[in-house]
Amino acid sequence: MIGIRNITQITIGGVSPFNIADHVALPPFTLNNIRDLYAQYTHETHQPFSDEAIQKVFEETQGQPWLVNRLGSILTLQVKPKTTDEIKLSDIEKAIQIVINEKNVHFDYLFEKAILYQKTVESILSREVKYLPYDNAQSWLIQYGVIRKSDQHAVIANPIYQKILSSLLSTKMFNSQKFKKKIFISYCHDDRQWLDRLTFYLNQIKHQNIDIWFDDSIQTGTNWSVAIADAIQTSHMTICLISPHFLNSEFIRETEIPAIQARQDEGMIVFPILVESCLWYLIDWLKKMQVYPKDNNFLSEFDEKEQKKQFIEMVTEISQLLSSE
Repeated sequence: MIGIRNITQITIGGVSPFNIADHVALPPFTLNNIRDLYAQYTHETHQPFSDEAIQKVFEETQGQPWLVNRLGSILTLQVKPKTTDEIKLSDIEKAIQIVINEKNVHFDYLFEKAILYQKTVESILSREVKYLPYDNAQSWLIQYGVIRKSDQHAVIANPIYQKILSSLLSTKMFNSQKFKKKIFISYCHDDRQWLDRLTFYLNQIKHQNIDIWFDDSIQTGTNWSVAIADAIQTSHMTICLISPHFLNSEFIRETEIPAIQARQDEGMIVFPILVESCLWYLIDWLKKMQVYPKDNNFLSEFDEKEQKKQFIEMVTEISQLLSSE
């Protein structure tokens, strides 16, 4: 979650009330919370904040904890350092421009989540969008802290995020941001041999800033269904290993595929691989897509030499698809 699930690199050295430990879960600050936080600094240094300045911080951040603390640091360490002069409304404007133009991990997270749900973010930035509690993209963007509900509309979480994301969109930088690309692999455990064959070749393109996720990545004690749902939501591509076992799996059919389809609507690439003979062509969702191998043959029908050739061709195409994202 942007600034709520992960709060990182908040303060610049020394003891400061604007220091929050890494990986702290916090709800948005209220106006009174911000007033109290800044009062701690005033008590220690005798440098006051005007009421208008505090109100402006609240309006621009909507209480987003990282932003509130980062602005506090910028105000006291860059805009008006080592003085007891009052921090005024004009100082807040300067601090906002500094934070908007700086490079930091927090905004990297923001960009990463916005790219995953680019279509929804673009819609919210460009027009009024009705808040839909059961909309998959909106639900995840709210959890990540990118958007919030305002009256009956879905809006960007705060004006600072609005400025940053609007700038990103206007300069057409969404697709050019160089973030790690994640591949989620959907498969049935009965097809483990095919998973192992595929990952042997996928591992060879990891140096292209590609991450590969399947259920072996789930740590002991983790709720595996939640982990899988989160992996799908944060992936740029899903590879489906299509077989009779895959099509017969209730969990894949009822849980994974709806989540994959929802992400596909937001631009995630789906790459179906036919591994064993099955009735895939009767599945509306699958028959509308390009399947691999491209001649619609099943990998199990090829000899060993041809299988290797097909894996190399498919992984090459996977690399090219992710590179063009």
